Amino acid sequence: MEKPNLSKIKDKSVLEYLEHLEDKLKKFEDSPYVTSYISLLNQIDNWNKQLSDKPIDLFAESTDKSFDRAHKYFTEQTPYFEQLAYLRKQMSPEEKVEVEAVVRKKKERIAIAEKIAQNGRV
Repeated sequence: MEKPNLSKIKDKSVLEYLEHLEDKLKKFEDSPYVTSYISLLNQIDNWNKQLSDKPIDLFAESTDKSFDRAHKYFTEQTPYFEQLAYLRKQMSPEEKVEVEAVVRKKKERIAIAEKIAQNGRV
């Protein structure tokens, strides 16, 4: 749809409202918040899974840096969580619904995979 000529609109409050809506639409269409949030959340989940799946040996050889890497990750997690909170605050209500749907689907897939792993079937 082509944008109509707004110069014919005399009411300034209507023009301001239209500009507000256009800005909101542009933010929604161009927003990187959803993909950034999901990407960061997926990476955090991946790192947490790696740490859960492979216990760290405190008494491993000094050349084994797994404890150092895990310790660094645990002590430096806060900025990742703060970034998730920041991204979530920036999202529109529609974007939050989109993220919740993606997270819900991911949890459902994980639950199905766990059932298959435990029982050999769903």
